[in-house]
Amino acid sequence: MKQKQTFIKKVDECSDVQFEINEVHIRNSMNPFKKIAFYLAKIDPSTYNLIHIMNFYKGGYPKENSPAKLEKFLDGFIKIFKWFAVIGWEDRITKYLKSKGITITFDTPIIEEPILMDFLQDKKDRRKFLASWNKVFPSQSDIHFKTTKEALLDLLDKSSQEQKVICDLSDSIKLDCAQEVEDTCEIKKSHFMRSVGIKYREKKDENSAQKAVTKIKKDIDDLEDAISIFRD
Repeated sequence: MKQKQTFIKKVDECSDVQFEINEVHIRNSMNPFKKIAFYLAKIDPSTYNLIHIMNFYKGGYPKENSPAKLEKFLDGFIKIFKWFAVIGWEDRITKYLKSKGITITFDTPIIEEPILMDFLQDKKDRRKFLASWNKVFPSQSDIHFKTTKEALLDLLDKSSQEQKVICDLSDSIKLDCAQEVEDTCEIKKSHFMRSVGIKYREKKDENSAQKAVTKIKKDIDDLEDAISIFRD
């Protein structure tokens, strides 16, 4: 390895950034958005995350020619529907959508539903909700939203701001540091990223990091065995 100390320095620096992404922005900042959405709009975390991703990635990221996530999703749906119709299977789509109360033209109006605050009556739910609320709205003690639409629009706007910070930090590792390491140390970017990930785990739990290293070594040994059949 060339310039080993540079490699070690970059791994350590980027593991700090990865720690900030995971522990500060995702765990402490992003997760509360999902919890608030769950209580106010009855949206499970995975669904909120899907809405958030479709809203945030509007095109041009991570590459200039990257399509918007929503457009890519819809384009995929259009292609499937088109070719199912050609084959004669369109009812497999339309019947399913109809069972969910949806048609291609939305035959039922979208209604803005009021937020039900009954979850605040449960001490455990109230505690969890307020813990998340205070992280997202530290200066607002009153729950000022009237409808789920209003709540989600504001939450998605704020979580997009947090997502921008995460993406910028992630790019500093994956694009800037990884490329610098590849050019300077002649270490592949993918290998550098694995080292950053292990160093991040070490900062959280040394045993976890050691297990990761052990697994990688085993994977290498297994790969050696696998490709040994091609040796003379």
